This record gives sequence, structure tokens and C-alpha cells, in this order.
Amino acid sequence: MSDMKALSQKNTINGKQSTLFENIDKTYKSLFDNHPDLVFILDLSGNILSYNKHINSVTGYKNEEIFGSFEKYIEKNYLNSTIDNFLLTCGGQVQSYETAILCKDGSALEINVTNIPIIVGSEILGIFGIAKEISKLKEKEIALEKVQNSLNNAQIVANIGSWDYDILEDEAFWSNQMYCITGIDSHTEFVPTYSSMVEIVHPKDRKRYEQIFNKSLHLAIDYEIEYRIVRPNGEERIVYEKASLIIDENQKPVRVIGIIHDITEKRLAEKRLKENEQQFQTIFNNLEVGIWSINMKEYKATFISDGVQKICGYSNDEIKNASFSWEAIIFPEDLPSYLSQQKLLLKGNHINHQYRIIHKNNEVRWVQDNTIPYMTDDGEMIRKDGIISDITNHKTAEAQMLYFARYDYLTDLPNKRMFDQRLIEMIEYHSEMNRIFGLIYLDMDRFKYVNDTLGHSIGDELLKQISIRLTQCIIKGGFLARLGSDEFGILYPSLEDTNELITISEKIITALKKPFMIQEYELFITTSIGISLFPNHGLDLETLLKNADTALRRAKELGKDNYIFYLPIKSIEEYKGQRTFMLEMDLRNALSRNEFCMYFQPRVDVFTNKIVGAEALIRWNHKEWGLVSPQEFIPLAEETGLIIEIGNWVVRNVCEQLRSWLENRHQVVPISINISPKNLLKKDWGKYVTEIIKTNKLDPTLLEFEITESTLMQNEHIVRNTLNIIKDLGIKLSLDDFGTGFSSITYLKQYQFHTIKIDRSFIKNIVLDPQDSVITNAIIELAHGLNMKVVAEGVETEEQFILLNQLKCDEIQGFYFSKPVCLEEFEMLLLRDRLEPIKID
Repeated sequence: MSDMKALSQKNTINGKQSTLFENIDKTYKSLFDNHPDLVFILDLSGNILSYNKHINSVTGYKNEEIFGSFEKYIEKNYLNSTIDNFLLTCGGQVQSYETAILCKDGSALEINVTNIPIIVGSEILGIFGIAKEISKLKEKEIALEKVQNSLNNAQIVANIGSWDYDILEDEAFWSNQMYCITGIDSHTEFVPTYSSMVEIVHPKDRKRYEQIFNKSLHLAIDYEIEYRIVRPNGEERIVYEKASLIIDENQKPVRVIGIIHDITEKRLAEKRLKENEQQFQTIFNNLEVGIWSINMKEYKATFISDGVQKICGYSNDEIKNASFSWEAIIFPEDLPSYLSQQKLLLKGNHINHQYRIIHKNNEVRWVQDNTIPYMTDDGEMIRKDGIISDITNHKTAEAQMLYFARYDYLTDLPNKRMFDQRLIEMIEYHSEMNRIFGLIYLDMDRFKYVNDTLGHSIGDELLKQISIRLTQCIIKGGFLARLGSDEFGILYPSLEDTNELITISEKIITALKKPFMIQEYELFITTSIGISLFPNHGLDLETLLKNADTALRRAKELGKDNYIFYLPIKSIEEYKGQRTFMLEMDLRNALSRNEFCMYFQPRVDVFTNKIVGAEALIRWNHKEWGLVSPQEFIPLAEETGLIIEIGNWVVRNVCEQLRSWLENRHQVVPISINISPKNLLKKDWGKYVTEIIKTNKLDPTLLEFEITESTLMQNEHIVRNTLNIIKDLGIKLSLDDFGTGFSSITYLKQYQFHTIKIDRSFIKNIVLDPQDSVITNAIIELAHGLNMKVVAEGVETEEQFILLNQLKCDEIQGFYFSKPVCLEEFEMLLLRDRLEPIKID
């Protein structure tokens, strides 16, 4: 403390301390007293000369309890460092540091202190200090850090950049703020290495930087350094760098992790502070806040610190101009509240409020406005002083914390908390209105496999792309949220028709089937969907979610890549309304479960009663409902696009069966197959048929493909090319349902069919309706004239058979000789020499 005593002696020089405050302007005195931070003045011995009233409210001490040396108010762990900073300030240096003061109740209050020497002429007379409470600030920083960690430590605060340098690989990772500080565009080909990092250092500081860095590596010690950098545009910046070394098991440095803080403004502020002749003016201009004072009698600004310009963008001259109005730059929505607060000043009330302003560059910024009225004894406001600060960053941080409490950080979709809240609101509303709404619950099939195999970064990107596609599928006010890892939920309010949920589910399934391109990977993923309805499947959140999850698990059990409504425990017969829906779901997996089988209906020669061919007819042997008619599931297959796979299965199955008959020397006749338009429209389908025939080493003349007139009307170019390939193979073509189309004659001439099948609608009344008889006769004569055979479909009676015989029809197909039969029964029919008519019940 010998230095403190020496300084005490100096303190008596000229007795100037006693007059220190006599020269302070009334405006400054008002701001001194009402400053929101702790403000004090010390003499060179460390004695407290003056302080503002904020110290009383914060520490709990009364005026008579605050006297003497500052040392007795400092927490002991901070005492030595506080004295050191005090002595440096007495030597003429501005000091900023953290310490802790003792309050009257014994608690310690952490503060950040700025000591500024008070200089008159060339002589230091005392110290001006400003202390800011940082306890609450640290708590906010910790809370903000938690949010930042959830964003993979990507949020940068306080203009600090971080880097991680791999010594062995000579590669560095830079945070986004590093690029901002150095002025380098992160989208360029710039690669952070040691040499490229050194290149940024100012040439005059480069040697010193390399010496300190190399010394750190050699001794395996941490380091800190302040130096200048040069941005690509030539701008110089001052940075403070601190780094720590990571060493391996051999005590050799392998990585250096560091931070860089852009302290250019701080250093410039310190420089201005030292150079400024008007001490208090300099102090105000270098604070983070803006300070101002207005003479209310003349309504003229008498003082405006530089901080005001930094906050609003307007220069002091612009603000002092008579045409400038502070109210004009206030955000319109906040102006009424601002004007209401201003009325309180007339009553002598001190106001402290927040509002938004429009910066000169058109940015919207939040400010904290602390305004103090100065009143006469008569209650007239003659002056008002203010302190204004930019709190935009704090507001942004608060908004981020609020946002991530309700939204998913990865996909930006609402999270489960927000989903549950919306679901509860919808339950309340729809209960009152007696309306129905739907809950769709879905997760991705095999997503865990992608995550485990390719890594979480690929999995995260996949989830982002999935969320985009799901968003594109949402219609009519649907509410989409991410509920978990690969789980999503959708709420659809006020449904008029539950088929809307089927439509959206099909849309989602179709959208997710398209491949996802992520880096060099082409990923395929499907989804399973469970659906529950309010109030049918639950009256509360838990029940609706549980039942949707039950339906989801049912969808997965049925082979995934489909959707299921929740079904209460009832028999299928009691839930007939869902039969079509369930059929469509199960149809998607019928092939993989080998549930399809082939039936055959003989085609009989009219004159010999011999079987001369047969039509192959697919049947679905459903595990719960038994045989399902093609009339029930084929339209579903056509609608969903599954008809292509089913059609290919029929062709392959018939070819394999023909090969089996030939290999076993069984009786064989040509088999006709109904071909869907969608198969013919596939450009490579002719090649597919060719390959099947070659694989089975089959005579193509044993096959006949039946197509309808409507098929020929769809994209004639593609259909014609496919039919030409089929005809060139030797496969026969049959025109099915002849007479029901619009251009039959044209197609007969163009495609030269082998067979024409007369639609059953003409055969049904051929005996009773002379017109049907005439039409049938005309078709037969036309076909024979074109060298084509004729098959009459739907023949059920002897009268029909006799008339067709008289009209010289070639073949008949119908219940008169046989209904469609299974493979075993058909094989038995093939062994007969001729068929006898059967009695139709």
C-alpha cells in the first residue's frame, strides 16, 4: 500500500479536489445522479468523493455509511486486482475490469468497472468510474448459450469468432463470425490454413504473431495476443486472440482452439478518450448508450452524444435541425404508447420504456429509453435529460428463445409442444361447434437405417427435405408439426368429408416415394400413416394420439408405405364403410404376400364344343375376406398405379404356367390375357414381354393379348410401337369389348387383330332384341371379311348358343360351358375331348 500513500500525498496538490464538482454543468450533474449504472468519483488515495443515488439502491447503504477508501467495499477475492487497476488509472490509463462489491446485507454483487482518469491540464486529479451490474447479464448469457448449443454452437454473440486448427492436417474450421470479422466471403474458395491465417495478419504485426504462435507450439502453452488484420478490401481491424492447445498422449500439440474478438471500436474509443480535451464529453461519446438533453422552453437539443447517432443513424446536426422529429422515426405501432408515456413527464415522473425506431438505413431497432424531467418549484418542466440504448440484440435473443420453445430447430416446423397446444385448442373448439377434425400421425420407414448407416448429418438433411415435401402437401389449413426424430403430425380442422384425409395421405405417400438427392446419395424412403378422428376416436389429446399411433403401427404391420384409419374392435362386417379403404391398403402388399392366383375361363369352338383357348383371370385370395372379385380391386389398382405391377405378374405367371404344361407334356391351349392401358403406355414394356418369353423359351403363338378400344385412344404413338413389338414376336392380338368404342372400324384396319370379342351387352339380348342380333351378325361378317375370328362373351343360354352357331360365330365364352375355374379344375377340363353345356342356377 506504499503506492497508495504516495498517491495520497499527491492528492493534496493545489487543493483542486475540493473544487472538482463545482465546474460540472447542471445537465451532467443530472445525468450523473440519474445514470442507470453505478457512477462514482475517487481521489488519488482511493477515497470516495462522490457517487450517484443508484449506488444506494443497489448496495443498500445509506449516504452516511458510504465514506473513506473504496477497499472496504470490495469482496476480498477481487481486492488485489481492483487495487492494481486503480493504480494503473492513477497513472493515466483507462481501465476496464470485473470485480465484486459487498452490499450492506453481506452479499457480493458482480460488476464491470470502467476507470477513467480525470485530467485538468496535464495533471491527474482523480478517477471517474462507471460500474455496470453483470450478475443478471451473466444469467442471460448462460440462458442464451443453451439456445446456442441447441443450434450446434452456431450463434455468435459479442462479435467473437471461433476457430479450430488441426496442426497435423494444416486445416482449420472457422465459425461464421470469423468470416465476418476478417471480411472474407465464406462462399469463396478460401481455405483456412496456417499460411492463409497468417496472410490476414497486418504485415507489421506478422513476425510478432508467428513468434508467439511458434513459441506456443514449442512449449505447448496457451497464448493470447492483440494484433491488426487487413481485410480483402484493405480495411484494417484490431483483434484480440486467445488460444488453447490440445496435446496428444505424447505431449505433442495436435490442435489449437481459439477465439478472435474484434476490438477495433474499443481501441478507437480508448484512443479518443485519451485525446479528448473535454473529459465528460469524451466519456459520454464512448458509452454504449446515447445521452441527450433538451431545453423545453426553446425545445432545442443542448447536448447529444455520439451514441445517439449510432443508435438511430442520424447525425447530431440532423437531429438538432428544427425539421427533425424524434416521433417521426418511431415505429408506427409503438407511437401511441410512446406519446402516452411522454404525458407522464409533465407530472414530473421519470419514465423508462421500450419501443422500436426506424434507423436511417430503414432497419427496425429496439431501444430502451430512460427519460428524466427537470421541474421547477412551480411544477414546470424546463428540461428533460435522457439515456437511450440499443437493445435489439437482447430482443432478438429473447425472440430466439421464445421461437425455439415452440418450433423445431432443424426443420423450422412447429414442435410437439406447439402441436399439443393446437390439438387441445381444436378439441375445445370442435366440441362446442360439434364438428369433426382429423389427426394424421406418420413416421418414416427405415429412417433409422439411413441415420445409422450414413450418419446424422445425412439424416438431418433428409429430415429437412422430408419436411419441405410434407409442407407442400398440406392443404386447406392443415397444421404440420415435427413430433419426434422422424415422426410428424398433421391436424385438419372442420372436415366436411373424411375422404379428404385419404387424399392428403395418398399425396404424402406419393411425394415421399420420389428419391431424395443428398450429397452423392440417392435415398429412397417411404412413410406409414395412422389416422384418428375427433370425436369418433377420442375426446381428449391422449386418446386421439394413442389411437392414431395404434393405426400407424397397424400400417407398419401391413407392410408399411400405406395409411390406416383407426379401427375400433369390431368385425369387418360391422365396418363395411372401410372395406374399400382397407382393400386399397392391403392391395399394396398382396403381391409380396403371394395372395394373387389365376383362374381360367375356357373359349369353346361353336361347332365342335372343344376347348380352343382360355382367358386368364386374376383373383385375389385375401387373408381375411377370401376371394376378392377383380371388379372390386382392379379399379383400385388402376387408380393407384399398382395395375402395372399386377399386369406384369399376370403375364409372367401365365408364361410360367404354359412352360410348366409343356415340360410336363400336359394338354395346352393358347391363353389370352387382359392388358391394362398403363402397361402399354410404358415405353419399355415390349422389351419386358420379350424378355419373359425368352426366359421361358415359350412359343409366342400360345399367347393372346386382349386390349380395349379405349386403350388405343391413349397416346397412340406409344401404344402403336408397343403393339408392333408384340405382333413381331408372334403374340396374337384380340380387340376386347368390340362395339362399345367410337372408332372400331378404323382400329380394325389399322392394327389387323387376330380376334374380335363381341361385348356381352350385345349377347345378353341377342335372342329377344332383333337389333342386337343384326349388330352381332354384322360384326361377325365384318370380322370374317377381314380374316379375323370372332369370340362371343357372356354366353349363358342354349338359345344364345344356337343363334351364334347359326350366325357362324367362331368361339363362345361364358357360363353356358364353364365359369372361370381354378388351375386344377381347368387342367381337368383340358383333358376332356369336348365340353357339355352346364346348367346355370
